[in-house]
Amino acid sequence: MGLCEVFTSRNNLDLSKEADTGRGLVDFKITRGRTLRSIIEIKYSRNAGLIEGLGKQVEIYKKSEEIVSSIYLVLITGDHEKRIEQLEKEREKLIRDGVMPAELYYIDVRIRPTASKN
Repeated sequence: MGLCEVFTSRNNLDLSKEADTGRGLVDFKITRGRTLRSIIEIKYSRNAGLIEGLGKQVEIYKKSEEIVSSIYLVLITGDHEKRIEQLEKEREKLIRDGVMPAELYYIDVRIRPTASKN
């Protein structure tokens, strides 16, 4: 049994990958009964729909599944600082508009030379 299975089992969580929300496939859905319902949507920073996905795609998933919280995980694949800035501004705009948008998390997945090869 892997670490993920142990964690979800011990915490009475159900983790579904590519769950069909009725409005498309969300990358992950985590539930514990009706009290905890969360989704994780993952995008590459180079994705053309990166900005739109936060305000539209995730919000559609949240409504269709009665989601309490959401995470928008961005995998940084290149020098996309301007896109990340736009994404942060879009999140701020959603908050000003009264929407509780997904939490933003970033993982830098760019391949870099190892320290020993410099």
